[in-house]
Amino acid sequence: MLFDCFLYFNEKELLELRYHMLKDIVDGFIITDADRTFKGDKKPFTCVETLEELGIPQDKVQVPSWLLVISNLAPVNRLAVFII
Repeated sequence: MLFDCFLYFNEKELLELRYHMLKDIVDGFIITDADRTFKGDKKPFTCVETLEELGIPQDKVQVPSWLLVISNLAPVNRLAVFII
């Protein structure tokens, strides 16, 4: 099986383009969505809503959502990841 896997961060046009270009080639899509930006700022989960808005059927799409917990404990920053 062949899957297209990518991170989603509110790039609606890129999501739509990628889906339509690859839908007949891949067996499915795995699109990750998180509750934080790469800088650590909080953000809402929006990927599933965007898929619905674009009319993209979710039968070939999986969207694991990641709850990211950032801790500033010395000597290194620690990142805990929870998949919901």
